[in-house]
Amino acid sequence: MRSSEMALIQAESRARLGDLPTAVSALNELRLKRNLPAITAGSYTQPELIEEILLERRRELWGEGFRLPDILRLQRTIVRNETTDTFKAGAADVVIKGHYIRQFPNNSPFVANSPYFLFSIPINEINTNPNL
Repeated sequence: MRSSEMALIQAESRARLGDLPTAVSALNELRLKRNLPAITAGSYTQPELIEEILLERRRELWGEGFRLPDILRLQRTIVRNETTDTFKAGAADVVIKGHYIRQFPNNSPFVANSPYFLFSIPINEINTNPNL
């Protein structure tokens, strides 16, 4: 566990408890270490501050395996938007594909609490452990 994760946990828990000044202080501790501007408690409502903390959590912990547990914990879904951006490659415009998978394998849309977010217990574990 890194100190940044602990600061984000503290910020989120304080925000959820309604202690916005302490939540902002914990969030700013991390933001200032990353050379980001500090935020002020008065400019956010409780839900807005929680969303800001969760966004900061996604940025800080990107690629470390925290997104799926957060999706399950918060009972949210995946949001993927198709991009229409292009960039110049010589004389040609190249379309950036972005997210091209925007539904589950059974062609249903992304929804919260989907069974696709859960990992099954491996069959070898089931076979070797009679307590499962």
